[in-house]
Amino acid sequence: MTQSSTTARSLWIASMTGASTIISMALACATPFPALAALAAGAPRKRDGLLLVGAAWAVAQTIGICVQGQAVNAEKAIWAATLLAGALISAMAAHMIGQSLRKTGTIAQAGGAFVAAFVGFKAVVLVTTLMLDSGHGAFAADVLARQFVRNGLIFAGLLVLQRGLAVIGLPTLRPAHA
Repeated sequence: MTQSSTTARSLWIASMTGASTIISMALACATPFPALAALAAGAPRKRDGLLLVGAAWAVAQTIGICVQGQAVNAEKAIWAATLLAGALISAMAAHMIGQSLRKTGTIAQAGGAFVAAFVGFKAVVLVTTLMLDSGHGAFAADVLARQFVRNGLIFAGLLVLQRGLAVIGLPTLRPAHA
């Protein structure tokens, strides 16, 4: 691994984490883990994608606790672990589907990776919802539809941002579906 490839990976992770954090704060919504996981599926190395969603999770937790003053208790810890597990599993699911669709074309590959990421993330969250018997409202059809559309739009925006960074000459990764 060369210094320039390490720099490109680090800049990609930092810029996409920063962009998703700004989007979350601007829209007053949760971290768009499915969008990030779908973006991560295009990373040349699966590890870089996992680092991306892990970094976004760490930033979200830091902001929640240190800036927004969220409580630190057992239930919060369970949800934090759930979000991390969901982010990692959704990134792995998106990577797997993205790889299996690599010969189908960019749109099919990106779309498949996004659907896999969304379903993977929501499946993990559903398990905790059922265990804790809380948060059922997040699985109402209209809420899921809004989250799916919002994450899809954020994914598209992150792809455009990624392409724009490459066009202006910043070292970035060249994901498969960018």
